[in-house]
Amino acid sequence: MNHRSSIEKISFFIEIDVVGPLLTRSVDARHFSEDQLGLTVDGRPALPGTLVKGVLRSALSEILESLSADHQEKKAELEDLVSLCFGPPVAATSIGSQDAEDEKMDIEQRWDPDRGGLNFSGHWLAGKDDCRSTTLTRIRISEATGTVEPGALVVARSPLQPGQVATFRGDVETWLPSDAIDKFLHWFGKAKTLIGAVGGATTVGFGEVTDIRISPVETLQPDESEFTSSVLEFGFALRLDRPFCFARPHGRGNVLSSQRHIPGGAIIGAVAETLGKQEDRGLELLRRNLHAIHVSHGQASSSDASSSQGEQRASPLPLSLACRGNGAPLDLASKFSGDQNDLVFSPDWKPSHRAAVAEAVPNWRPVDLRRVTVVRNAIDPMTGAAAESALFAFDAIDPSGHQWRFNAAIDPASMNTGDQGRAEEVLDQFRRLLAMGLIGLGKTKARAAVELRDEPWQQAFAGAEFDAEAQSQPGSTFRMLLVTDADLLGPVEQLHSTGGQRALRGLYQAYFDRAFGEGRLELQHWYTNEVLAGGRYIQGRFWRSKGKAPYRPHVKTSAGSVFVLRVADELDDAAVGELRASFAHACRFGLTPGPVLLESGAGDTVSTATRWQRHPWLPAQGYGEILLQPDLGLDKESENYNDRH
Repeated sequence: MNHRSSIEKISFFIEIDVVGPLLTRSVDARHFSEDQLGLTVDGRPALPGTLVKGVLRSALSEILESLSADHQEKKAELEDLVSLCFGPPVAATSIGSQDAEDEKMDIEQRWDPDRGGLNFSGHWLAGKDDCRSTTLTRIRISEATGTVEPGALVVARSPLQPGQVATFRGDVETWLPSDAIDKFLHWFGKAKTLIGAVGGATTVGFGEVTDIRISPVETLQPDESEFTSSVLEFGFALRLDRPFCFARPHGRGNVLSSQRHIPGGAIIGAVAETLGKQEDRGLELLRRNLHAIHVSHGQASSSDASSSQGEQRASPLPLSLACRGNGAPLDLASKFSGDQNDLVFSPDWKPSHRAAVAEAVPNWRPVDLRRVTVVRNAIDPMTGAAAESALFAFDAIDPSGHQWRFNAAIDPASMNTGDQGRAEEVLDQFRRLLAMGLIGLGKTKARAAVELRDEPWQQAFAGAEFDAEAQSQPGSTFRMLLVTDADLLGPVEQLHSTGGQRALRGLYQAYFDRAFGEGRLELQHWYTNEVLAGGRYIQGRFWRSKGKAPYRPHVKTSAGSVFVLRVADELDDAAVGELRASFAHACRFGLTPGPVLLESGAGDTVSTATRWQRHPWLPAQGYGEILLQPDLGLDKESENYNDRH
C-alpha cells in the first residue's frame, strides 16, 4: 500500500506546577461534614483533563479579545486555530435554542458535530507521594456582629497542603497536521502566562500555577508490518482510559445516561474524524469506501475472560426465554411440549430467576458494569464561578477491568465502482488506523487502545453453523435472534397501536417480504419489544429536508427479540438460491433498515455511499445484527437443572 508511513499521530506532554491548597471537584461522595474536596485518582492528586482544556481555551480567548483592530490577520489566525483545536464555541452549536437567530443559522452548523482536534488525558496526575491531604474551613464574617454568619461555613478537603508544590503531568494526542500543531505551540507559549490558577476557589488563593512546561512533539506512525492481506473480516477489542458515555435517547434534562455497549457507528465516526484531518496521507481509498465497512456494536466482557467467555462476544438473552414457577428456564421459540402456564418473562424476573438462567445457559454470564457520575460545568470568566444554566452530568460507564469486543467486515458490493477489487487494501488501511488507537469517543472524549485479531469474535449462542442449505428448503422453520436493535418498522405513523397483534404481525411480515422476497418467509411467532426512537437532534441531523419536514419518530425493535419464520412450501430452485444468499448476507452484514430513506436537503437521491447521512441506525454501524438458530445449550442444562432442583 502506498504512503503507509505518511499517516501521522502527534503527541506531547504538558507539566503544570501547582501550589496547594487545591480544589478540583465540587460534586462527589464526600465524608460527613465536608462540602468540597479535591480530586484524587489511585491515591494521587489529579486535575481533570477537561479542566486543563478549559483554562487553556479561556487563556487563548483572552488573547483574542485583547487583540486590537490593527492585528486582524493574527486575530483571524488565532480564532481559526481555537476552533480547529477546541471546537467551535458552545453558543454556535446550541441544539436546544429556539431563538430567531438560531433559526437563521445554517442547518449544517446547527446539527452536524464539529469536534476539536486536541484530545487531553482524562486525568493529569501528580506523584502519589504528593498527596498530603488537609481539611480547610472557609467562613464569612458578619459586619454587624463580627461573628460567623449562619450557614456561611464551608469545609473543604485539599489533596495538597497550603504551600506544597506538586507537578501534574498529562498528554495531548491529535491527528491534526504538524503545521497546525506548530501554530498551537506558538500561541500556547503566550497563553500559559495568563493561567494563574486552576480548580475551585481560585479567587482566594487556591490552585496557584507557578509554571507550565511542554515536551517536544512526538510523531507516531503505524506499524509497517504486513497484516493478513486476504482478510475481509476481523475482530478487535477496545480498552478505554476513562468513564465513557454514549447517551441513550433523552429529553431536555441535564443528565445523560450511557448505554452499556459502544455503538459500531462511534468507531466509524472516530475513523472518519481522523480521515478528515489526514488529507494527502495516502488514505483516499479508505475515505471513498468507509461506508462499505460494517462494524458491530462493542459488547462488554471481563478483561480476564479467558476462562468464561474465551473467544466470544456477548449475545443478549432471547425475549422468548421464560422461567417456570419453580425457576427452571425454557425457550418458547424452540420446540417445547409441556405445561406452559405459570411462566415468568424477563421484565418480571427476580434475582432467583436470573440465577437459574445463569446456571442453565452456559454461554451467558451477566457483566457487572459500574456506573459513575461525571459532572461538567462552564466557568464564567468574569466571576470565576459556574456559569448560569451550564451544569450537566453524565451517568457514565466505568471501563475498569473490562474490554469491548467488536467485529468488522467489508462488503465489496457496497464499494465505489472501480474500487471493488481492492477490498483487502481498504480494510488494511482501516486496521492500521485502528492499531494506532482511537481518541474522542463518546461524550467524555475517551481514548481507547485497540487490540486487533485476524479472526472475528465468535458470537455467543452461535453453536453449530447455521445450515443455510437445509434451513432455506421449502417448509423448514428456523429462529432469528436480534443481537442488536434494528429499525424494521420505520416511522410511528405505520403503527397505531402495539396492542393489536394482527397489525403488528402484518408490519413485521411486510418487512420480511421486502428484505427476503415477497411470499418467501412466513412469520409464525414473534417475541419482541418495540421502543420509540427519534428526537429533535435525530430529526435535525438526519431527517431534515427542504422546508419543514414533519416529525416522524421511528419504532425500533429491541435486541433480544426473536422471530420464528417458515420458508414457503412452493419455491423454485432460483428462489431458494436467492433466499440462501440473503441469509448469508444478513448473517454477515445485518438486516437492512425497513423504512425508505428520505432524500437529502438538496434533493439528491440517497446512495449507498451517502445513506449514513440520512439514517442513524444502519447495519454498517452495528444495528440489525442477527443470529440464526441460536443455541442456548438449554435442553441439556435444563434437564440437569430439574434433576438438581
